[in-house]
Amino acid sequence: MDKRITIRDVAESAGCSFVAVSRVLSGRDIRHVSPEMRERVRSAAERLGYRPSPAARALRTGRTRTIGLLLGAFHNRMEGCVAHALTEAAKRRGYRLIIALTNYDPEEEREALEDMLNRQADGVIDTLSLDPESPLALRFGKGACPILLQDNAQTSFSSVWYDYDTALPEVFAAFRRAGIRHVAMICSLFNGEADHRRALAEENGIELECFTHGDGDHSLEHVYAEIAGKKIPGVFALESMVIRNFLESAALSVPSYRPACVCAYTLPFEHFRYERLLGAVYRPFRELSEQRVDILVRMIESSHTLRRTLRIPCRFTDRNELARIHAEQLRDPYYRYFR
Repeated sequence: MDKRITIRDVAESAGCSFVAVSRVLSGRDIRHVSPEMRERVRSAAERLGYRPSPAARALRTGRTRTIGLLLGAFHNRMEGCVAHALTEAAKRRGYRLIIALTNYDPEEEREALEDMLNRQADGVIDTLSLDPESPLALRFGKGACPILLQDNAQTSFSSVWYDYDTALPEVFAAFRRAGIRHVAMICSLFNGEADHRRALAEENGIELECFTHGDGDHSLEHVYAEIAGKKIPGVFALESMVIRNFLESAALSVPSYRPACVCAYTLPFEHFRYERLLGAVYRPFRELSEQRVDILVRMIESSHTLRRTLRIPCRFTDRNELARIHAEQLRDPYYRYFR
């Protein structure tokens, strides 16, 4: 049997210390190693065919260098982009992502979280709806594993998400400028924000009628048909694909119906042209992805990290600014996978 190549073999070949090789190959404290030495270590490791042993590293450090990510499903392109961005952000910090899909089922979510604990994931990003009173949540709360939620609805855990309230007054102002006071909002049954947004719209002179979807009795197709049937003059949704599909459906069922619309914009593939598109809520995608991983890694690597809730502000952009943002993203190498 061939001898297994070790870090000490790499260090001897590269002409450096065991510690320097460990830093380069683990990605930790790499700033203490010169760029030239990093290249020598990586070249030596590749030449020798060095492969790290995850099990040995976990025994030595008490960490597996893995992060769990819970998603409901891969029903749309955005969910795939989120997984890709988080995978890349974690990789840059020396971690790997384990992804579990739950089909938006609370029991499957519980089983996935249990599995993450059994696999000794160093931390978990949960984009779903962990019940803070559940026995499993209490285990996380007692330090079984750092967990980061996608929003700040639950104050028991750290969370990062978008703050739409910073953009909504301008959204409603855009409808008012267009002479529209009655707006349909398409939102998820699981969102829980409908009452709050309805009250905020009323404060800004808009009658907001919420149409929820998320189960068999509240399909998007049913919602599209109901709004088109009522010919509500303004339509707002925080997903560009929802607005696109709605407009296609309405054009077939009620061709004369041409509502003014506002959607959300995050990534280049969401850009589309519609003459009555008033603008969009711009969500800074890169900042959200990087902040999620940064905060969770800090929680993993320091037991003294305090619970943190971070809401990243969104803003309303008119059609001209939206076109500029889209053009900038197309030129930015970060977004090359999300076009």
